[in-house]
Amino acid sequence: MSTFWIQTYTGKVFDLAEPKEEMVDIVDIAHALSQMCRFTGHSDKPYSVSEHCCHCRDIAAEPFRLEALLHDAPEAYYGDLNRPMKRLLGVNAKAHMDNIDRVVRSALGLLPLLPPEVREIDNRLLMTEKVCLLKNTIKWPDIAEPYPAGFAIIKCWSPRRAEGEFLARIESS
Repeated sequence: MSTFWIQTYTGKVFDLAEPKEEMVDIVDIAHALSQMCRFTGHSDKPYSVSEHCCHCRDIAAEPFRLEALLHDAPEAYYGDLNRPMKRLLGVNAKAHMDNIDRVVRSALGLLPLLPPEVREIDNRLLMTEKVCLLKNTIKWPDIAEPYPAGFAIIKCWSPRRAEGEFLARIESS
């Protein structure tokens, strides 16, 4: 084991430098994502990554629902870094995050790469979240702005509810 590890909610050790599938736990993922705020916390109200994932799952077509629900699962281990920070950190950080992504996706029985249909859902929901949760919304230079998902679904659940909703959707998938 490397010296680059974290202790998870369930008490497991997750090695960030040398992740293994047995280190991945859906309870850890649900709990961590329920307490992580989207937009690096700069929204009007706290809005969790797990609520975002639930909404992605709910608007996805049947074959992509589990992929949509779990698309941000690796963030339970390295955090919800905003896109500009990911670019700023560069290739070395991306390589580590990609390795964690690969291990987490494999442990959860997901496809090796996120399907483009799920990336589209994620981006469309991002635009809905931007309109609903951010003040003085400006055009973002690094993302094509597709039409929003088309409905106001953002509720800003409590962390406890977000964790429960996430786990309920896992059980029904």
